[in-house]
Amino acid sequence: IGGLMDRMGMEDDEPIEHRFISKSIENAQTKVEGHNFDRRKHVVQYDDVMNRHREVIYGDRRQIIAGEDVHEKIERMIEQAVERVVTSSTGDSGHGIDFGQVAEGFNALIPGDRVSVDEIEGMSNEDLIDHLLGVTDEAYDEVAAQFPPDTMPKVERRVLLSIIDRLWVDHLTTMDDLRQGVGLQAYGQKDPLVVYKTEGYRLFGQLLENIQHDVVRSIFRVQPVVATQPVQTRVTE
Repeated sequence: IGGLMDRMGMEDDEPIEHRFISKSIENAQTKVEGHNFDRRKHVVQYDDVMNRHREVIYGDRRQIIAGEDVHEKIERMIEQAVERVVTSSTGDSGHGIDFGQVAEGFNALIPGDRVSVDEIEGMSNEDLIDHLLGVTDEAYDEVAAQFPPDTMPKVERRVLLSIIDRLWVDHLTTMDDLRQGVGLQAYGQKDPLVVYKTEGYRLFGQLLENIQHDVVRSIFRVQPVVATQPVQTRVTE
């Protein structure tokens, strides 16, 4: 050993700081730092996906909480929901409407069995949508008539906010589960981040569709709460 150390130019009592050892340590440290940098980079990229989702949802929430009128937003949701009922019942070529399926889907969305196959059968796609939207206008007016004047804007905001919050919590859980699971995709020769972005985009689109569906269903089923007269006491007086 002494001869080896002499050939390497090391003294018996010299600390183990030979250039070869130092170089190995530097290489190992560089690899560790590079690995940590890649991990931090991936964390930021994963967070960017969720931040885009938050921007949309929180933007809507801020408008609702600020008291902005959301009636036009509700109207667009109703129109899109009705159009989806028709398009989902139409053949790929744009023809061959299943009127029974349209009636069933519409009556599930808007309560009261307001549409029958007999009244819509034979209509074109455009005429059918116009007809169904006319029915939704009547149904909306009936709902609004149950509330005191000028109350529906507040009702619409509360319905929209409660549904957004409920489904957003579910979406956060789903995205967290997705993030935990995409690591398995690496074994299938797939980039986990690409899978996360692609599937996250699909799930966010599903979230928006679910919000729309639930808001439309709820807005036509909302009813005023009957207030009870409180017991008069010295405190309440």
